Amino acid sequence: MTKKLIDIDIVVEDLKRIFSVSDENLDCRFNDGTFCINKNKFERYEVIDKLQEYFIDKNIAGGYCIVEPITFVFTVFKIEKGSPK
Repeated sequence: MTKKLIDIDIVVEDLKRIFSVSDENLDCRFNDGTFCINKNKFERYEVIDKLQEYFIDKNIAGGYCIVEPITFVFTVFKIEKGSPK
């Protein structure tokens, strides 16, 4: 399957919508490429499932998504430009 390349700004906006990120919703936050999703809103496995579903047919043009190590309160993932280190 050939994946379509999606601009990083579109990916961020799509993921904000999927996780209901807004100034009013403090459970799901976004700042400078980093999403923090409160585990009371979405469990870690739910976040990973939603990310896998979203990226099944697309790649980020000029960037990547990385899920950070486990934390107690938030599932954290980043959308970054460049390639993984």
